[in-house]
Amino acid sequence: MLVFIGVFWLTAKLALGSECISNCTVGPFAFGERFHLRDGQCEKHEIDSECTIRTIYKYHEQTYSVEFGQERSSADFIYLSSTPYLSYTKNHFCAEGADCVLENLQNEIDKMVARPYNAENIFSQVSEFIDNPKRDGSIECYTKTNQIAQCPLDYNCGLSYDFENEEIRASGCQYSPGHRARIFIYDSEYYKAFHVECTMDLCNDLTTLAKVRMIFADNRLTNATDGDVEPKTYNAAQKQTFSVLVFFSILFYFFK
Repeated sequence: MLVFIGVFWLTAKLALGSECISNCTVGPFAFGERFHLRDGQCEKHEIDSECTIRTIYKYHEQTYSVEFGQERSSADFIYLSSTPYLSYTKNHFCAEGADCVLENLQNEIDKMVARPYNAENIFSQVSEFIDNPKRDGSIECYTKTNQIAQCPLDYNCGLSYDFENEEIRASGCQYSPGHRARIFIYDSEYYKAFHVECTMDLCNDLTTLAKVRMIFADNRLTNATDGDVEPKTYNAAQKQTFSVLVFFSILFYFFK
């Protein structure tokens, strides 16, 4: 009877979904300021299969924001540009309600704001390989087939590298009004990529990518061995999935 009740509760919960905070942004908070919800803030709730939280840390201005009810994603995202600008976005999801994703939020915030990322310093390290602030005309860029293309002023040289399959996904002229050098890192459970946009002749090659990766690893933005962002996002839904598997494994063991 207890087994039946347990299975019925689990099935009903997964079918009905969870009560989640929806479409609400909180912040920005200064680094060192604890996350909090004011009375009457983020009161809109919806039933969904999973609750989501996105945290965005802006190290160039020492602030962070929290977004509820965004599209589900397991990705971490890093963006660095010549402004200087350095942001680090982390996504969390959980199928056990709003409290589930809030439980470890402050602990994550404390760890992330304590990281000594300096946007100006990190960009100065990569700038000699990717940035020509005096550029005033076209530049030459490598294509995916390693040919040389002439790219006009509104285009940078671009290189997108897929670390999962260890291959170049795209390379060539990248449309970029303002021709600002920048770097994107996208790291999810399904796809992991490094994207470089640079403003120097023939800067979009694997040699440049290797130098940029090393600088990111030295500054603990990524892992030196596989390019993973540091630290990895922990998603409570993964923990719940594991618990469900253990639960049904126990049932099978005793009632097979």
